Amino acid sequence: MLVADGHEPVPDDFDTEVDGLPAKAVEHDRLPCLFHLTTHCVLAGEEFAVDAHDGDRLRLRWTGTDPATAARLGLELLGDPGSFGTEAGVGERTALWQVRRDLHRVSPPSGDATGDATGVEGSATQRLLHRIGHHLDTGALAVC
Repeated sequence: MLVADGHEPVPDDFDTEVDGLPAKAVEHDRLPCLFHLTTHCVLAGEEFAVDAHDGDRLRLRWTGTDPATAARLGLELLGDPGSFGTEAGVGERTALWQVRRDLHRVSPPSGDATGDATGVEGSATQRLLHRIGHHLDTGALAVC
């Protein structure tokens, strides 16, 4: 499902709505890739996933799992056991970023499709990001 921004002109072929925004269903075989974006932020020194937003309010799900820490932070228990969250104003967060997780690629990646020593195929940027992630995982790279 493609969803229009709401601030841009809506293309003529957007014939449905998702969460009140113009949208268009797209056939799976017409997608060059399928991915999932999650938005994360830092609030009170802790990392949260942004579950929803309403105006300038964010619905946040804490990425931690320790009930004692959740209680200290004043978080509420969400539907799933061990899942805690809160609401906060957009201006209260100190960082904001998105994580893309590729689910399925229908066609070969654009750009340089050759692999490298990591065995990762795709563009030079994709391979670089993979190597950075690997070094972060192994503790071989410090980020300051």
